[in-house]
Amino acid sequence: MSVPQRKFFGEIATLVDRAVTVTTVNGKEYTGTLLGINPDTLSLCLSDAKDEKGKTLHRVFLNGKVVAQIFAIEKPFNLKA
Repeated sequence: MSVPQRKFFGEIATLVDRAVTVTTVNGKEYTGTLLGINPDTLSLCLSDAKDEKGKTLHRVFLNGKVVAQIFAIEKPFNLKA
């Protein structure tokens, strides 16, 4: 695995257990806590997610082929002073 790939997957890994918004290729949007992500396919699982209509869903599993964007909702805390 190349250095850029390791950095990319490292960044994705920092989003686990954090609030994210995911937009799909067909324009649907889900906001919830990222429980896990498959680095090979970029498929992911969100918990306590809400869709764009406000409907709460216990779990949402999205195939990596339909994921267009992943946004971090909260800025990570910087431990460097």
